[in-house]
Formats: sequence, structure tokens, C-alpha cells
Amino acid sequence: MRSILILSTVILCFNACKSKKMPVESDYSEYNNYDNYYEDVPVIPYRPSKTIYTDLVHTKLDISFDFKKQHLNGIAWIVAKPHFYSSDSLTLDARGMDIKSVDLVSVKYKKSLDRNFPTDSVITKNLSFTYDNYKIRIKLPKTYSRSENFGIKIVYTAKPNELEKGGNDAIREDKGLYFIDPLDTIPGKPTQIWTQGETESARCWFPTIDATNQKTTEEISITVPSKFITLSNGELQYKTENKDGTRTDYWKQDLPHAPYLFMVAAGEFAEVKDKWRNKEVNYYVEKEYEPYARLVFGNTPEMMEFFSKKMGVDYPWEKFHQVVVRDFVSGAMENTSCVVHFDKLQHDAREHLDETYESIIAHELFHHWFGDLVTAESWANLPLNESFATYGEYLWTENKYGRSEADIALQKYLERYFSEEAEKSVDLIRFHYENPGDMFDGYSYQKGGHVLHMLRKYTGDEAFFKSLNLYLTRNKYKSAEIHDLRLAFEEVTGEDLNWFFNQWFLGEGHPELYVEHTFNAAENLYTISVNQQGLKLFSLPIDVDFHYKTGVKRQRIWVDKDTQIFVIKVTGKPDWVSFDAEKQLLGKIYESKPLADWQLQFTQSKLVKDKLTAMQFIRNSGYPDLILNISIEALNDSSWFVRKEGAEMIVDAELYNDEKVPVNKVINIGLRDPKSAVRASMIPLLLRLRTTESIDAIKSMLYDSAYSVSGTALYALSYVDPELAYSYADKNRYSKTEAMTGPIAYTIAVVSTRNELAFFREKILKSDGNTKYEYLSIVPVYLQKSDDNLVKEGIKMLSEVAAGSKDPIVQFYAKHSLETIAEDYSQKAQDLRASQVGLKKKSDEYKVIETKIISLNDMERLAKQASESIQPDLN
Repeated sequence: MRSILILSTVILCFNACKSKKMPVESDYSEYNNYDNYYEDVPVIPYRPSKTIYTDLVHTKLDISFDFKKQHLNGIAWIVAKPHFYSSDSLTLDARGMDIKSVDLVSVKYKKSLDRNFPTDSVITKNLSFTYDNYKIRIKLPKTYSRSENFGIKIVYTAKPNELEKGGNDAIREDKGLYFIDPLDTIPGKPTQIWTQGETESARCWFPTIDATNQKTTEEISITVPSKFITLSNGELQYKTENKDGTRTDYWKQDLPHAPYLFMVAAGEFAEVKDKWRNKEVNYYVEKEYEPYARLVFGNTPEMMEFFSKKMGVDYPWEKFHQVVVRDFVSGAMENTSCVVHFDKLQHDAREHLDETYESIIAHELFHHWFGDLVTAESWANLPLNESFATYGEYLWTENKYGRSEADIALQKYLERYFSEEAEKSVDLIRFHYENPGDMFDGYSYQKGGHVLHMLRKYTGDEAFFKSLNLYLTRNKYKSAEIHDLRLAFEEVTGEDLNWFFNQWFLGEGHPELYVEHTFNAAENLYTISVNQQGLKLFSLPIDVDFHYKTGVKRQRIWVDKDTQIFVIKVTGKPDWVSFDAEKQLLGKIYESKPLADWQLQFTQSKLVKDKLTAMQFIRNSGYPDLILNISIEALNDSSWFVRKEGAEMIVDAELYNDEKVPVNKVINIGLRDPKSAVRASMIPLLLRLRTTESIDAIKSMLYDSAYSVSGTALYALSYVDPELAYSYADKNRYSKTEAMTGPIAYTIAVVSTRNELAFFREKILKSDGNTKYEYLSIVPVYLQKSDDNLVKEGIKMLSEVAAGSKDPIVQFYAKHSLETIAEDYSQKAQDLRASQVGLKKKSDEYKVIETKIISLNDMERLAKQASESIQPDLN
């Protein structure tokens, strides 16, 4: 699973402030001891791995869809056996279904890939069962031993839209099965069906034992309108055209996997065929994006080859498909052999210049080893899935684009983790959480990915990848816990690694190191003083590089106390010294060393993180000339990220008026840099330079090949050349490109003198997701310069949008916009009230102002009342 962060300030506030919702059903209720509950202490339940009473062996589904009711009509055949203890009962997860019958069936088997597969079945007995809307408890006709399989047939109807709504920040809904525009009533939106099983939503569309420590082989027959393409796990065996205009596709997967990885998708997709070795590698997108499918997904076979060789384990599944769907509830999902992506991976060549989403493709593919082949046995062990998939992004980037590009990603891992750590501090592997969705956070993804990088740097590449190979081969087609990973590393390295796993995987926090460098020239002694702070003391192997003109000498030190002084004999004064030479430590390092050393670190190091650290220190040094010199040098750097930081550093330090700023160079970078993010980053600097040449450059950048550059230029021109900006925005006001909708709407809001409410209403009603929220946020900007009558229309419009939407985030944004309008009128009233100071109350001027204040207060009350009438359910 790849969750996507919404980077809007308001959405971040919404996510941070909303309360977590307890799951509708808890499979762990037997472990919740409320006798020890204290009213002032929140109880976070212990979540163990689920006890295995029954082993799933095989699951066969026959499903069709009622598009009008948005129901799934299904038959499930389940072959199972007691795990160890003999049993006369079976309990299955099934949420919100109509269970029509449960029968015992006799099953004939045929041999396939060393497993027995049912070929047909005969009902031998109707079984008694109870169903509480969450679990089917079935009484078997006899007691079965662990050597005996039994077959169950269940006829059912799944009703996903009638379930109580749940979800979390990473996976927004949990109803398992989704109908997109099922009756084809929304212009521009295709009719589609798709499923999402993670975390525990497979139970919403078929009865199963919905646990990560179950593995089952699979068959699915899917009946859909003949115009649809279907997708599922495994391989398509055959298609059968039916007389009623439908078609039944039969899919089969011979290799076992967890129930949450089952998937179905159906729609009018274009199919773009590719292959890796002799395996099918296909891409499925809406037909208008067919020309761009290879542009987006074309590196997939190369990724499969890279990961197969790197792990020493070939891609293990029958095929690899990827499909892009509408309104997906997360970023992507690693369903075995068929990944589902959200619709941002469906884009044209121009959009591709700004964001390729290649890291998502790598992430979901690497899951097919870590998550699908070997599955975390419980959600507490989720980092065994998500930390590895996140680190898979790093490995692919390093292989394809070099270490510098990969280290930029690693830096972002750190920033994401530190951002979340400011709100909560938890163990990486943690057994106390309220909802499995709580595990999908910056710990399981970014912190865990960085921890794996540290483990790699500590053990060395050969041992690291050999250990992963052992872990995968030993646990293939099974579930695993964190100690299985540790034992694999210990077997390969011969070292007890409890110290590493306990502090990083099973513990919380990170180290904060305060490091001071001194050199004794008389005795050629280099002293590094380290003070360690944080929640606890960490044991940290740290490499230190001493840089000389003749070369580099590396020495490893162990930081494991609160205060340590390392005195190292050197051959002479180093040019500069790199503490944590590989820049692998997950922690915060505050270094004190001469300013000249920071300069040399920036100019001489080949590591991006070294350069960024040096730039940060120099930025805070208080020496404008030095800051400007380093910023200008950064503009020439080979790393696009450093070039971008260089421009931003000049703006942040307000040095753009310095005559040493190379205006022509900044213009040249803005117009010609190969990276669109760098070109866009030059625009704020060009805007502040305010020369004829710099403004002309921004005008040219309005027509850049990348949308991000055009959009940033449009924002800038709305200030310095509003006529040109409005002309562009007006001509492109109906653009569907998300990167441009915000800049266009903002320009119209701040420049237009027309009544634009109809425009905003139409865009709000016809758009969805982030684009809709962006339009709602821009409405107050437009109304800020409008007369009261138009503002009243705007208040009414926002109220109607909120009332007509079931989306709580739409309601939230409408409410926030109304609050903004009210605050704007309140501020205007305050400003006028201040202007009354010194005026006589009976003077005409005072009375005129008082009348205006009363009018402003009336408008403020109107907006407040409209806002207070909206109560979005953010739980």
C-alpha cells in the first residue's frame, strides 16, 4: 500500500485534528481488559497476532454485480482444515452481507503445482449457522482433525454501500468493494468496479478468515457486461460469452496469498501489453491515456529484473498487471500480481515532466516480495511490508538514477518521520494501537525504510542482501514477524543483532547528537566530543571521514553513552571532517566546527546530504556575503535539488537585491534547466529581482513545457502583470490539469472584475478530490474584493455546496471558507473602529463610519451563521 499525503495546509490541519475512530468490529475484544480502565488514562488495546484455529486452503468465488443496487451476488467455496486442534466448527469474517445458505460440500481434487485444487463439488449437507452481521459461525457435521480438509459453500450478497463508514488517513474508506458511476450518469467519469482489501475489508465482499497470517490459493469467476475488461489475481484461464450480454471471466492463482490481497477490477480499460522474461506485464488505463501508458509504466520490466537479481529471488507470481482506477481510496495497493493505482498515474507527457510517480510503481512491485510473498503475520509487524516497500523505492532510484537522487528521497523520509514524530512517539513494531489503519504512518513507511538503510550500512551490502534472500526463501508463501528477519541477519552475519532490532524496530525515538570538533596541532590530535540526548541512549556505530588533499581516511567510533570524547591521532590537520560519513543515521545531529570546514564540506563533498547540511549551517551563520556566495555556487551544482535550494536560499535570506546576484544565470536556469522543479524555483527569485529581463523571463516561462513552471509563473504574473495573467487564465479557465487549476482559479479570483460565482460554482460541482477543495478555498479570495451583494451570493453558494455534499471534507472546506469570510468582515470592522479614534461621536464622519461598521457586522453574522450550520462528521 502506498498512502499519499495531501499537502494542503487545511487538509493537514484536518488530518491532525480529527479523532481516531474505533473499528466497527474488533477481532481482539477478548484481549481488551476494561476492568483496569481509569477514566483519565486512555486505553490503547494490545493487538496480538490472530490465533489460528483454522487454515484456509483454497478459495473459489463466483461473483456478479447488481449495478442499480450496487450489490455483489456471490457464491464462495472454501476449502479449509483445523490448524492443530481438532474442531467441529468454523468461523468466517463477513461484514454486512445477506447470507442465503451455508452447505457442506464434497470436493474432488486434481494435482497442480504440488497443491490440490478442487475441480467440482457436490452438496452433502445443509449446515446450521449463526450470523451477527460480522461473523458467520458454522456448525460442522463432525469433528475434523488437522489432516482432514472440508469444503463449505456459501451463497451470499455483499452490500458495501450499506455498511457503516470507516477508514483512516491512509485508506479513506473500508467498504471493500466500490462502484464508480455504476449507472453511467456522471459526464466524463467511467463506470468501474474495483476492490480494496487492506486492512481488513476483504470480508466486505467475500466470506473468509480475514487475517494476514492466512494463506490460500484462489479462483474467481467474474460476470460483467461484455464491454468490460476484468482483472484479478493469477492468470486469466478463459472467457465465456453469455446470452444476456454479459461475459464470465475465470481467473486462477495457483500460489497461496493472504485474503486481503484478493482483488477484482472491471471497466472499459485500454490494455497495453508488455512482458518480463516470459511473463505477462500489462498496463490498464482509460482509453484516452493509452498513448502514455508506456511512458508511465515502461520501466516496470527493468524493475522486475533488478529486484529479482538484487534479492536473488525471481519475481514469484504468474504475471504482473497494473491498473489505474477512479476515486481510489489510497495511493496504490499491492494486490498479488495486479496492482491498483490512483488516477494520478493516468497522465500525459507534459504532466509527466513534473511527476513520474515511478517511486509508487517501485514501491508496489517490491511488495510482491515483501508483503505478498512473505507477509507480516500481524498489523503490528506492518513494517515488514511497508518499510521494505519504501526502501524498495530507494533501491530502484539508486540503481537507475544514482545515489544522489536516492539520497534526496532518504532526506524526505527523515523529514516525513520528524514531522510525524512531533505529534506522537511510538515503537516501529508496536502492538498497542486502536485501529489497524493507525499503523500506516510515517513510522511504518519512512522511519522503517531509513532503519533498513542503516542496517544495510552497518552490515555491508553483501551481508544485507544475502540476509534478505534467506528471509525470503525461508518464509516464502508464509507469514513472518520481526524476529524472523533478525534471525536471518544473525545467521548470515554471525552476530547477535538484538541490540539493533531492540532499539530501532522494537523501541521508539531517535538520537540527538551534539558534536564538537577540535584539533590540537601540537600533538596532531583530533577530538570529537559527542553529547547524546533523546528519549533513551542509543548504541550507534558512526563512521568519521578525515579529508586530506591526498585522500580520505575513515574511522568508526561507537557512540553509546550520554557524553563521550574521542581523541584520534591524525597525520596532520584535515581539510575537513565528516561525522556520520555515510549520512545514514536516523537522528538529529547538531555539529559545531569552523565555518571554513562547512564551506569545504559544501564544495568538496560528493554527497547531496553533506551539501544540504552545509548550506543549512551557512544559511544560519549570519554572514550575507558567504550565504550569497554559497547560494550562487549551488546554482551550478550537479544535483537539481541543490540548485533549487540555492535559489530558495537567496530568497529566504533576502539577498536578491545584491548586485552580485547573477541575473542572467538565474534567467538561463529558469528557462533551460532540465528539471522542471528547478525552473519553477527560479520564479520567486526572478520576481524579486524585478528587472525588465527577469519579468520577461517569467512571461516566457508561462508557456513552459512543464505545468508546474507555467502555474508558478501565472501566480507571479498575477502580481506584476495582471492583464497578461488574466488573459492566460481566462483562455484556460476550463483546463482539467490539476497543476493548473489552482493558479488559474487564483488569478481569476484576484484579477477578474466580472461576476465569477457561476464559474466557481460549476468548477466546485464538477471537480472532485483536491481540485474541488482548492476551488472552495479560493472562493473567499475572490469575495474579498467584491461588494456585499455578491458576497451574500457567495455565502449562499457555499452553504448550498455543503448541504448538497455527503463528503465531510467538502463540508469542512465550505465551513472554513465561510469562517474566512466572517473573519475578513470582522477585521474590516476593527480597522474602521480604529479610524474612529479621535473623532467626535456626533460628527458626520463618525456617523458614516458607524453605519459602515454596522453593515460589516451584519455581513460577519451572516457568514458566521452559515458556517455554524455546517457540521462535518470528521470522525
